[in-house]
Order: sequence, then C-alpha cells, then structure tokens
Amino acid sequence: MAKVNTTLICHFWNNAWILPYWLRHHTRLFDHGIMIDHGASDGSVDIIRKLAPTWEVRKTQKCIDNFVAKDADQEVMAAEREVKGWKMVLNVTEFLLVKNLHNYINVLPGDVRGVTTSGVVLVDMPWALDDPVSDEPLFLSKTYGYFEYELGKKPEDYGIPGVWRSRLLHNYADGQYEIGRHVTHVEHIHDPRLFLAWTGWAPYHHIKAMKMAVQTRIPSHEFEQGFSVQHQLATENDLLEKLRVEQERSHDLLTDKNYLAALRALGLKPRFGRSLDRAILVMRRLASRKENRKNEVGTA
Repeated sequence: MAKVNTTLICHFWNNAWILPYWLRHHTRLFDHGIMIDHGASDGSVDIIRKLAPTWEVRKTQKCIDNFVAKDADQEVMAAEREVKGWKMVLNVTEFLLVKNLHNYINVLPGDVRGVTTSGVVLVDMPWALDDPVSDEPLFLSKTYGYFEYELGKKPEDYGIPGVWRSRLLHNYADGQYEIGRHVTHVEHIHDPRLFLAWTGWAPYHHIKAMKMAVQTRIPSHEFEQGFSVQHQLATENDLLEKLRVEQERSHDLLTDKNYLAALRALGLKPRFGRSLDRAILVMRRLASRKENRKNEVGTA
C-alpha cells in the first residue's frame, strides 16, 4: 500500500480545556500538524508541545489583535500550500472520525483528490448539562445531537452555505475555500460515512465559556458584513435560547447504525442507548403532555 503524507492545520486561541482531547485523537491520524497560535495565554501552547512534540506551533501573522474570518482563512490556505500530500483544516471543536486515515486515503478511487465530511452536531441535553467531563473522547461521552443532513440537506447539497461541518480532506495546493471554509471550489466527492463530530453544544458549560469569549475577539464590522455571525451571541441568555433550539433537534446518535459503526471502528465500545436518559426523557414528555391536557381543560 502506497505511503501517503498527511498534515492537519488548525488555528487556536485559549483552548486549553479541549486541546488534550483533540490532540490525543488527531495525532494518531495525521503525520504532521501546523498549529497557528492566535495569542493563547492559558497554557494551550504548552499542551500542544507536550502532546504533539513534533508538530509545528507558529504565531499568527494575520489575526494578532482580533479574529477576522477572511484573514484566518488566507493564513491556513497559505499553510496548506507549504506542504505536500493530503491535508485538512479543522477547528479545535471538530473531530474527524476515521480509524486509519492512511488506509482510508489509499482505498479512494485514483481520480479523487478531495472528500468532504458528514457533519454531526453534539448537543448537551437538559439532564446532562451538569455532568462532569471525563477523560474519554468527547464524541463518546456526548452521544446526543443530530446529523446535519437531517436539517433537510441532501448529500449532494453538501458544500453549500448552511451545511457547516462539511470539511474538506484533499491533496490540492489549497482548499480554495470561501470565507469560513464551509464551502470549497475544488473538485471533490462527499462521503456520508466520513463523519466529523462537532462539539459545538457539548459539553455545554465549557462551550459556553468558549463562545462568550470568542465573540469579544471579532470586530463589529465582521458581524455587519454577515461574517462570523454564529459567534454573535450578546448574552448568556441568548446562548441558552440557541441551545434550546439545538436540543429540540437532538436525539440519541447511537441509534444510527452508520455512526455507531464509525465509533466501533475506532475501537471504542459506546454504550448503546442511555436507558436512564431515555427514561428521564419519557417522563418529562409525559409530564409535559399531562400539563398540556390540564391547561386545555382549564381553558375549555
């Protein structure tokens, strides 16, 4: 089997809490990494140097004082052009779920130079908000959420705005991304079973702190131009309202046979279903229906 070179590129800020999960997972998949420091002051750099000692850490030249999506994208594409072989750009909240990346690439059709992922959004449910975070992979401990295709997009629609976690694995010079890297203009295929788990809403208390902090680094003109608007939250109550919307969309991800197979291929033994969680959910639904009936009788 032919040897392929793989490089992962990522920009980071104060992400000390999640970097150990992210690095333990991705350092076994990729040969090399380029980590672009946006001015972290929480020990993130030390964590990278400890857990990924052969990976490069470089200071940003584009996002020194604030975060501008266009500048960040230009910087990661410049990094892509520096390296040969297959490459990918991920955020620290994104986890590529594949057992052996080299084997995956080697069995792709010979004319394929790019593959986009299938996004999985992890969401903390009401009964799990205060659960302690363990050392196990976040995509195993947080198994409620939804698949982005469930929002109404067909697989062939991946790569258009609105499908946010369809990231590109490729061996072009760079990904030719539009702002945000959710859209690419290089020729590629979509693999519905190449999952990308996004910890965008779980574990919530850690994510809340990250989201509230990130918005302070984005200049107002970015929001005014319609960029980075997903980071414009204003208050914790605004964020909580968005979480509730995400919870309404969510379900037990492990009931999807393809997703469960992807986790099992990683050598993990996910707890199929969550009987206690389901029991709580059923009780709450029954209580809600009972309350609704009472209100209907009261207003009759």
